[in-house]
Amino acid sequence: STRGPDRLGRRILAAHLEGLLGELAEHSDSTSAVVHVDGPWGAGKSTLVRLLLDPEQPHGPAWTPPLVVDYEAWRECAIAPEWWSLVAAIENAVRRSRSGLVRAVMRVWSVVARTTRSPATLTALAVAVIGGLASTLLPASWVQTGAGVVAVIGGLVGVGQVVGRTLFWHSAPFGRLHLHTEDNPLGQVADMVSWLRGWTPLVPASGDGPTRRRQPILLVIDDLDRCPAERVVKLLETVHTILRQPPTRTRLRRWEPARLFVLVLADGNWVRQAFTSRFAEFQDPGCGTRDIGSDFAQKVFDHVVLVPELFAEQVESYLDGVVGAGIEPTTVEVDPPATIRTANPDSRGRADRRSPSDPRGHPDERVQLAQVRDATTAAATDRRSHHLLHTYPSLMPANPRMIKRIANALGMLQAIRRHVKHAETDDAMARAAILLVRFPVLAARLRHDPRLDPAGRCWDSPDVRTVLGECSLESLARCLGRANPPSS
Repeated sequence: STRGPDRLGRRILAAHLEGLLGELAEHSDSTSAVVHVDGPWGAGKSTLVRLLLDPEQPHGPAWTPPLVVDYEAWRECAIAPEWWSLVAAIENAVRRSRSGLVRAVMRVWSVVARTTRSPATLTALAVAVIGGLASTLLPASWVQTGAGVVAVIGGLVGVGQVVGRTLFWHSAPFGRLHLHTEDNPLGQVADMVSWLRGWTPLVPASGDGPTRRRQPILLVIDDLDRCPAERVVKLLETVHTILRQPPTRTRLRRWEPARLFVLVLADGNWVRQAFTSRFAEFQDPGCGTRDIGSDFAQKVFDHVVLVPELFAEQVESYLDGVVGAGIEPTTVEVDPPATIRTANPDSRGRADRRSPSDPRGHPDERVQLAQVRDATTAAATDRRSHHLLHTYPSLMPANPRMIKRIANALGMLQAIRRHVKHAETDDAMARAAILLVRFPVLAARLRHDPRLDPAGRCWDSPDVRTVLGECSLESLARCLGRANPPSS
């Protein structure tokens, strides 16, 4: 079973993610969002999502159980085009959520709508009708014969187009055929996704919103960091350009279309390197604080949730729980023993010896989870933005969207501090959040580099030095979830 107690203490991070999605579903003007769950292989990204979706776990009042679409990117690598496999996965999940009668209506409506919007299909059917009428009304001659031939050809082409639309969802070859038979094929695919978002089940709304609304869709893209660079780039481009198109609003719709949330579970280094290698000809090798991969990642993702590597105390507690419960340790992702670092007992960021999931370490875990959820609300984000703007005015970018991203990043890092229980100051936390958004390449080095060298050229930029302030690299690395950074 994939369910069970939270032996790795990831529930704190799941509560942050839950609060973020709940806030977006209730109050955001945007109808879609893409969240990057960033962690190395084996850090527990899939476990975090299982905790988020576990109905047996306590959830906040704003949480609406979504319609979950699981997409295994590595397994789907052999299926092309990638936009077809993504859209087909959403379509299958939406259809499974509805009754047989609604599925039949959806199928007929889908074929009719896509047929009427296809100039090629309408032209072929019109040729068939005109040719049939001409062969019937004209006197017997070669003209009548020619009209009959034209009618047969037009009919075959038109019927073939309609059949292709009927079987579009069932076979990847029909998806490929769609690319070659339409003037704007991917635009029509984006319209399909918008249309599907109007067919999820209705659920009661919480808070002060409308009385009923569509169940949100949660697309979980896993194992992206096992795919080749070209596949990674194409999938994320599909997410950004096709899945996120705002749904068209019509008078026939009684309820708002479903919100679409995408969770991308992947190592951030893998994603950034995929974009960097794909667009290598545009890369500036002289820039040490940013690269084209991080620029693309910031464009695609609205928010990042860092999943820290497991440290020795977590693994020890987890294995003790597994042995005591008599279950197999394969139900939770764990790093290989060689990659686990032992915490430094003299470090000021030293974690508590007790597991984050140990009740003795949490007098009232429910209070902590509620506090983490509350930290994701719009009011809490605004308070953090106000604090950052007034405390670090020279470090903040002159861009409201980036300021909000930094405020959201600070909320996420506060959840990580509760999770790993480090003792870094609020000043270090704020500077780590600013570094994560403004200089993601440097933040990645703080999280993963085996040696932190403050004298390196990448740290010499005046802007970077200003962000670092008096904080050491080890301190900022712990704020970003690194259990035991090496001494610089």
